[in-house]
Amino acid sequence: MHNFLIQPSVLLKKWAVCVIALILVSGSAMATEKDASEWFKQISNLRGLPGSFSFSLQVKSYRNDVEEAQNKLDVLFQSHQQILILFRQPQSAAGRRILVEGDNMWLTLPSSKRVLRISPSQRLLGEASNGDVINTNFADYKLQQQQKIERDGKRYIELTLVAINSLQSYQRVVYLMDPATSLPSISLHYTASQKLIKEIHYENYVYDEGKPRVERLRLINPVQQDRYTIMLLGKFTAKTFPAGIFKKDNLLNAVIRE
Repeated sequence: MHNFLIQPSVLLKKWAVCVIALILVSGSAMATEKDASEWFKQISNLRGLPGSFSFSLQVKSYRNDVEEAQNKLDVLFQSHQQILILFRQPQSAAGRRILVEGDNMWLTLPSSKRVLRISPSQRLLGEASNGDVINTNFADYKLQQQQKIERDGKRYIELTLVAINSLQSYQRVVYLMDPATSLPSISLHYTASQKLIKEIHYENYVYDEGKPRVERLRLINPVQQDRYTIMLLGKFTAKTFPAGIFKKDNLLNAVIRE
């Protein structure tokens, strides 16, 4: 039987190599991690501009890949508490307006002089709700967890967000982020009872001055997957709006200049 004596210097070198390897692996694993404010800012910027702005939105609902209906809208965004949605097409819906004023959402119809209170969770068209038109206010959520996962053979960074109050349409939202780009690929939307009610797939991005913006979203009904809705976003333009157009009292009569 042979006894081998390992020199302390050799042990020290091996220990140092192991430590360096561990540091490199840990650094690589943490490279894709960000804090909540970084993630929220990055995701929010995909559907908006700094300050006040407008954008166009086309919503098309499908069943078995056959288009059933569509709406064309213009969205005027002053802040998360001041948003005005203008219906342009079809003709039967033209003239409708939806106003977000603080925690309230109001609807007017061309044929009526009434202003109706509505909910962000009410259906706008197909699988799209009124709240889906509006960019998520991440001040209403906290980042509960981020981790690396694999789904359908693909790797993602999973971000789990939970609402900080009961006013939100979705009490839990899970984003599956592409680790190569740090952009959302899929988001899963849950009720307070933890029921999955919607999947949103981020199907196309465009770049404006080097910054990504989502152009096409597919909203899927997890129960009836033959039904889905496509949202096409475009014409993002920085604008200044008169404050009066974002008030309920002016909703019927406010003149909106193109």
